[in-house]
Amino acid sequence: MISFSKPIDSASIHDESHPDQVAGHRNQAVVLGVDPGIASLGLARIAMTKGGEFKAEAVRCIKTSKASKKELRALRVSADDVRRASNLWDAMIAMADGIQALAYEVYQPFKGKAANGGKVTTVCGMAMALGFSLKIPVYAVLPADIKQETLGRNSGSKGDVREALYKRVPGFRACCEGIPRGQLEHVSDATAVALIGLKMLAGY
Repeated sequence: MISFSKPIDSASIHDESHPDQVAGHRNQAVVLGVDPGIASLGLARIAMTKGGEFKAEAVRCIKTSKASKKELRALRVSADDVRRASNLWDAMIAMADGIQALAYEVYQPFKGKAANGGKVTTVCGMAMALGFSLKIPVYAVLPADIKQETLGRNSGSKGDVREALYKRVPGFRACCEGIPRGQLEHVSDATAVALIGLKMLAGY
């Protein structure tokens, strides 16, 4: 895990617009977890109380598609990528209100996926840029960290990770209702990334 900022005490953060205030301090910290992808972007807003309890506030999977062949005749593929990235940026902005930190999963290319790697790396950069623009800590999380955090081991399926999160994070199962099964892995990874970000924010 890589931090682009020092951990901060979540209890010291004050937000006048947030209802959860006690004597000028927040009752909870909120981190936005990002599972980057150009076709499917997983987002999760996860909160942690001063007592260390987690709660899922919202999860989303944003889908983008390539332009049709007819549309691509009138523009370059790079221009279509910008369109798709713009949609993803808007979705991240909409989920970022009031967050104290942002965590994203680091893209690690593997055989057969190299062609799409540059686009996923771009989305990772967008996540970092969002955190920097908000002047909040940004944490980079390795894929191996996700299974260690949720399962306590390096092996396990996407379904295992999701089931572990159902048990560990109140509200996560309810947030997932209505999300197509094929998109659940993206919101699950984003949620696990947010959990790691919350622990890093708290300094442990």
